[in-house]
Amino acid sequence: MITKKRAVSAAAMLLSAMLAVSGCTSSNSDGQSAKAPSAGNKAPIKLKIWGGTPEENGPKQVVENWNKAHPDIQVEYVRFVNDDAGNTKLDTALYSGKDVDIFIGYEPSLRNKRIQAGVVEPLDDYIKKDNFDLAGNFGKGNTEIINGKTYYVPAQKAIDGILINKNALDEIGEKLPSADWTWEDVATLAKKLTKGEGENKRYGFLFDYAKASFENTMALSQLGADYQYKPDGTSAFDNPLWKDIFSLQERMEKVDKSTYPYGDVLTSKPAPDQEFLKGKVAMIWGAFLIRSVKDLQKYPHDFVTAVLPTPHMTKGQPGFNGYGMQDFLSISSNSQQKQAAWEFIKWYSTDGYEPMVPFGRVPAWTKFDVNKVIEATAGENKQLFDLPSVKAYYTGDYRFTFPNDSNKARPELAKLLKEETEKFLLNNQSMDNTIANLKKRADEFIKAANK
Repeated sequence: MITKKRAVSAAAMLLSAMLAVSGCTSSNSDGQSAKAPSAGNKAPIKLKIWGGTPEENGPKQVVENWNKAHPDIQVEYVRFVNDDAGNTKLDTALYSGKDVDIFIGYEPSLRNKRIQAGVVEPLDDYIKKDNFDLAGNFGKGNTEIINGKTYYVPAQKAIDGILINKNALDEIGEKLPSADWTWEDVATLAKKLTKGEGENKRYGFLFDYAKASFENTMALSQLGADYQYKPDGTSAFDNPLWKDIFSLQERMEKVDKSTYPYGDVLTSKPAPDQEFLKGKVAMIWGAFLIRSVKDLQKYPHDFVTAVLPTPHMTKGQPGFNGYGMQDFLSISSNSQQKQAAWEFIKWYSTDGYEPMVPFGRVPAWTKFDVNKVIEATAGENKQLFDLPSVKAYYTGDYRFTFPNDSNKARPELAKLLKEETEKFLLNNQSMDNTIANLKKRADEFIKAANK
């Protein structure tokens, strides 16, 4: 006979057993076992991504989108200015092995230096494991293999180009040039577009010497990324093309006076987009600055802007449109969260890049709708854009170029070219002496770099 006390005890034991079994077999709607309660309290993985774009120009929204959708992996954006000081700051963090999981690179030579220093993680195993199709996602041949490995995924298609005040063209009775125009065409058009004197002068062209090199840009458009080198490894500054480059620049600067003066650009550092949208110049190099055109609050204007790709040096000869890809996403070899970093890179370089588009950045992802790029570029002010030229620019067939990693003196040669160009344009050094100095000093730098 079972006593009341024993019955209660047995019932309690049965209830405990039932609860235990229930706790072990409870399932979610997808049929998989529920995680233990403690798993929900697990601290999220934290990643730091370093980039050179101001936070308000897209990265803030990117991070918010990711963090909202991925509570288990939280990302923090760290801004570095993409100049010498900013890249030194990034390098210091990379080499110390602290506070960097993902970083965005912009200059191929700096990127390759970091690879050589061993602070960049190869991505091949991650790519293979996830069957992440680089050619399908970013175009065949648009991602480099460096020393037999893949070290980055590109997020931006960096098409180089020139913005043109179309109203100024109409003013002088000129049509928009064709997309296969040359630097000679630019010089001729710049002269026609230049008018006025003093404070009322409108220059035909402005190149942002403070951030890039006009000479490099012209040479690269014809010779490719290794324009400073010959195939035998010596310097290419005795190539006749350099005489054409300096002659054209001298003519625009000193004879036609159609380009914003080199010295003034270096000293006063005018913002090209501001000068363009104020009507102080009719053409500017740097098509990414198209992002400013729709901002009527900051840049009130009513003229129409057209865009054309970077010209070539020789009519009828196919040239190169820069390095083709930008925003190189890499993982620090010292990161403790490489898998999580890879998950972010996959997302950011494809679906996640959309918040960057309104700020003049073209997605490298081949599946991104070009009409969305145009809509984001123009915003609510489509009347300010020559839309046919904008669409043709974004959908053009371009040849891109990559620097040869074995050409180790490229940073020194870039500084050398700047020094000799300044002597040529500002100190009246002759062209023959300028080219002779470039050849002699470049060969010395190359020899030293190869020791």
